[in-house]
Amino acid sequence: EISDAFILLAEQDDFLHCLLHFNLGLHHVMLGNTGLAVDSFSEILRLTKTLNIPLMSIVANVQMGEVRQIRGALGLAERAFQQVIQYTRETLGEHTFLLGMPFVAYADLLREQNRFDEAVRFAEQGIAYCQVWQPVASMDGQIALARLNAAHGNWDEAFARLEHAMRVAETSISV
Repeated sequence: EISDAFILLAEQDDFLHCLLHFNLGLHHVMLGNTGLAVDSFSEILRLTKTLNIPLMSIVANVQMGEVRQIRGALGLAERAFQQVIQYTRETLGEHTFLLGMPFVAYADLLREQNRFDEAVRFAEQGIAYCQVWQPVASMDGQIALARLNAAHGNWDEAFARLEHAMRVAETSISV
């Protein structure tokens, strides 16, 4: 349970309020309560409209797209990913490493829609953005590319990508 004191504090601090809803959203995703997750991420997006917290807005939008994808609302998910990519470019520029997250998430949606060429492009660009920031952030992109390789029957390449992702994870674990 989340303590009453934290909730009270969060109500007086917009950033903490966003963090609380973000953690609630992730909690709901893990439990499979995607409707409640949408509510939590929507609250963050409502708050960030008036606040200048691009990171929180980007992460919440990506999560919203991923939840919509889980729910099978692929059109809404695609719109969410396209909007967050546009917002990130407009807010932080064309070369910000924060484009990595939405690019990789969008690549996975494109893969699910069998739009493989586009998916590979977005996954590779997403990985490149993530590498600038922190190699471990590129893991989802490596996994997306492994799935794309598997979809094309390129099993050796798929397994090589998964091994690479595991190596990155092992060397990035903080003690």
